[in-house]
Amino acid sequence: MNQTLPPPPRPTTARTLRFIGWIALVLVLLPGQLLWLWSLRGANLLTHESTLIWGQVIIGSATVALLALLKTTPANALRLSPRTSAALVIAGTILLQASAVFLLAPVLSDDIFRYRIDGRMWLAQSSPYATSPEHFLATHPHDPADELVPYRDWRTVYPPVSQAVFAAARWLDDALTNSPPHATTTMSTDHRPWRIRATDPAVVRQTLTFRALFALFAIGSTILLIRILIGAGDSAWWAAVLAWNPLLTLETGGMGHQDAIGLFLLLLMIYAARTRHYRAAAVALALACGVKPVAALLLPFLWRQTHEEHSFRAGRRMLLVFAIALALVFLPLAWQHGWTGWRQSLTHFGHSWEANGYLYESFKSLFGEGDQGRQMERAKDAARLLTFLAVLAMGLFLWQSRARLPEAGYWLFMVLLLCAPVAYPWYLIWVLAFIPLLRGPQGYAGLVWAATAAISYTLWRDATWIWSVRPTWLTAEYLPVLCVLTIEAIRLARIVPMRRILHQQTSIHFSSGTPPALP
Repeated sequence: MNQTLPPPPRPTTARTLRFIGWIALVLVLLPGQLLWLWSLRGANLLTHESTLIWGQVIIGSATVALLALLKTTPANALRLSPRTSAALVIAGTILLQASAVFLLAPVLSDDIFRYRIDGRMWLAQSSPYATSPEHFLATHPHDPADELVPYRDWRTVYPPVSQAVFAAARWLDDALTNSPPHATTTMSTDHRPWRIRATDPAVVRQTLTFRALFALFAIGSTILLIRILIGAGDSAWWAAVLAWNPLLTLETGGMGHQDAIGLFLLLLMIYAARTRHYRAAAVALALACGVKPVAALLLPFLWRQTHEEHSFRAGRRMLLVFAIALALVFLPLAWQHGWTGWRQSLTHFGHSWEANGYLYESFKSLFGEGDQGRQMERAKDAARLLTFLAVLAMGLFLWQSRARLPEAGYWLFMVLLLCAPVAYPWYLIWVLAFIPLLRGPQGYAGLVWAATAAISYTLWRDATWIWSVRPTWLTAEYLPVLCVLTIEAIRLARIVPMRRILHQQTSIHFSSGTPPALP
């Protein structure tokens, strides 16, 4: 007897809307972002400020929607194979980073010119911790990009791991271009602003190698993140939240910021810890401290994971390896007494750098008036002290709530940047590193900030008279972030602790051989 099979079920309205949402978001994040980069090519980045800001806000909002879709989509709803999904995310990242490298000019930040001269000084056997660019260029030939180095009368503040990458990139740049610097030590008489000079074809060409190298770090970070996600049984599309984020594209391949090195090392640490290679994780964390020393905030959480998942002895070995690796990382500071110059530069810039810090500026405006300017200095010192106390309090709370490495990194860096006197957009790369690894009601505030951080580029409007973003623009940048972060913290406080208590009870009961009791 022939039995007729029932017709296949039609997709529900929710599945159809979800599919349409996926298609729309991919179109915005990939073709839409490529169109955005094309519209900002060359000198357009200087004259199309509204395109820059609104483009990043819109595309960044798409990453927020992508995160929401990933958190609400069932795992079996994604029909693509893990290999196909990974290939699509990686290919999209390569396309975005390559487009940023070849289309954009580094006019939103002058950091890359400092990277180039630091690398050049190492190749000339002169420590940038002991010698300032001003003294170095007085006796060495230079090219047009070397002339744009900022703060040339101060020695460098970038730690040794970054310096090693700078030296390698400068060597590679000189080898590929085969065009040594001009045989002159006389500075150019071109008095145009550096942002205008940075669009010159010669200067753009001299930054290609550095920006391409940092783009490779971003691509490598994407590959590493996908391996972490697939190893945990998650979809590779979670990596698109980071890899296709317009802030990462703009600030890595476009402007060429060394934070991409730290991004790669943080993910390498998490990958090593999840594969139980704790000594390798300690080395990766020490190297990350050689890019930005604040990475050391994660050391207690790495130690606890090592101690709990392996043994107390393994935790002590991990700390010993970290200490040895950290000492080796910072050993170049001893050459030519570079430690003194580095410490002086850190002290100077730590007390003078102020840019895009909303809570810091708010504290100054509330308590800095009067006493012929002395009250303002006291308010600044108090604001910096409050930043330290806020990070310390958050660290203690995360430790007490048994936060995992991604959670600890996300919340610690968010609090640090929210309270710090300086919060440049590319600093948020250190926050974005952890968002694809978070679950539950967290991660949205970091993505919202990555979108609204575009407003801080208005800083260049008033850079001739004050190095700060106007209060109304600061409020427009930070208010959505603070609102989302508040909702995020409230939801997390209500949900996560109870789930962890139940999980711990389950683990205890199963380890003792008895089934857990139902509440």
